[in-house]
Amino acid sequence: MNNGRPRRLRPASGMQLATASSRLAFDASGRHRDPGMAIRRCLRQGGPVMVFQPQFSLSRLEIAGYEALARFPGESPTEPEQWFALAHEVRLGAALEASAFVNAIAAEGRPAGTSLAINLSPSVLGSQALRAVLPLDLTGVEIELTEHEIVLDPEGLRREVDRLRARGARLAIDDVGAGHSGLRRVMELAPDSLKLDRHLVDGVADNGAKAALIRAVVEFAHHIGAVVCAEGVERVRDLLALADLDVGYAQGWVVGRPDVIYRDADSLVFAACARSLQRVLATAGSRSATGIPNAPAALEDLLGQISDVRSLPDLARLARSSAAVLDCDHVELSFLHPDETSIETVQGAGDGDDVVYSLDDYPATRRCLSERIVIPVYRGPDADPAEIRLLDDLGYRSVLLVPVSSRGRAIGLFECHLTDDVPWSRRQIRSARLLAAVLGPVLDGLRIGSTVPGSGNGQPGEEGVAHPAGLRSSIPHGIP
Repeated sequence: MNNGRPRRLRPASGMQLATASSRLAFDASGRHRDPGMAIRRCLRQGGPVMVFQPQFSLSRLEIAGYEALARFPGESPTEPEQWFALAHEVRLGAALEASAFVNAIAAEGRPAGTSLAINLSPSVLGSQALRAVLPLDLTGVEIELTEHEIVLDPEGLRREVDRLRARGARLAIDDVGAGHSGLRRVMELAPDSLKLDRHLVDGVADNGAKAALIRAVVEFAHHIGAVVCAEGVERVRDLLALADLDVGYAQGWVVGRPDVIYRDADSLVFAACARSLQRVLATAGSRSATGIPNAPAALEDLLGQISDVRSLPDLARLARSSAAVLDCDHVELSFLHPDETSIETVQGAGDGDDVVYSLDDYPATRRCLSERIVIPVYRGPDADPAEIRLLDDLGYRSVLLVPVSSRGRAIGLFECHLTDDVPWSRRQIRSARLLAAVLGPVLDGLRIGSTVPGSGNGQPGEEGVAHPAGLRSSIPHGIP
């Protein structure tokens, strides 16, 4: 959770508890010589107060969710972490965390489509205090488990997590890289999100070792189907470095400070991230902010097969086989007709007729080819209804349009499709652009030896089949 300062609700033990207890017991005002009394008073007054910090999607450049953080205004100690540590010491931890959960859920004004992350200790998940206040539907709620509490019953914790998931909740492991339970808990619980500890995030733009470790966490998360969120981001340089490392989400003071109302991200952060992403979309070989290479070995193996291509059907089959390397569901290769008014799919042998698409019906495709930039197409309120209908017909949620170039001009289109509603990562964008760049000269040479338009699987004289408009006409949300 940690957003930089102040730190938040987390039970502690041993020396931490003793230190917190002594501070509370010997407060100069004398009000809190009895920790239990102070915490009970807080509960009677409806505390704690909850504030909300935005979580920013580094791919879609929008607020994806918020984290609820507890505050104790006008009280001593002021650190939320100390309050929760003391509450657990006097056996009121479950009651205080349950009260924080209720207050977070009850807050109004959360933007539609955003999630709400709420911190809970592993020991509280199965408590009667929490069960009494849990709503039946937890859709849109993300439960953050801290790494800083020893779990004595892993199987019991897994059962409680499964119960929450059955109600629609998602699970996040908090402060990855800081605690003692480490990847063991991650593997046991299979979380939906990994939250990077602020000490690992701070200064990553200038620290290759931190960047390499974050890269490893991102790759691990990719393999288990989780996303990564960086906490405590306080510098724009670090934010951009995290984006280049394919960290999916970020929160911290540079994105937005916690507030009692749901606020948007800082406009300067949005602009900086938009410029950074635009460079990735528009510039081949763009370097990351960390300088760490990102070329999957599987992609290198695929590129090595280019020398075996002898025909357009061979090239189509190779392009489609790249779907697994690019981590997408389908890939289509098309060539641009000489008059530059339409594109035609390149089919493998036995795949049926090629399909012709008029660029007049697809302005995003025309822009992709004319400006030679990558364009991700997402569903959203700005999308044309025809696009949504065709996406539904094809069974896909998004498409990545990549220009195929040769001899300084666009000659075709490389399309990657996803059936899940997830953003295209920078790793996918860079890999697709690299593959398209290698396919370009090969497509150019094979096309020159074929009769176009209407090459029909590379055979002269067969006419392509016209296709209705609708798929390719959306630009990335928020990117100029």
